[in-house]
Amino acid sequence: MGYRNDTEENCPEAEIKAWDLRVVLEDQEILEVVDPDAPVDITRRSEENMLSDKPGIIIRQQLQALLRAHGETEVFRTPAQQQAWATRRSVRL
Repeated sequence: MGYRNDTEENCPEAEIKAWDLRVVLEDQEILEVVDPDAPVDITRRSEENMLSDKPGIIIRQQLQALLRAHGETEVFRTPAQQQAWATRRSVRL
């Protein structure tokens, strides 16, 4: 179930679902090899960012502040866990 700000007459649900499926299928190959364990702490500079990443950066900053407010810290993968991920990823490529 999705939330809409238009009506069925503006754009039929079937048309929206068909469009969404096309987008998912276009991105699927990339999404399957992107590491889902994105760092919360962007000050580590383990990634490069561009302007379109701003919403995600804001969310990460808010999450980092929430962790700090509750005395928590981000837990990073061990080198062995990172190597295991890299190995699984290379098999998919």
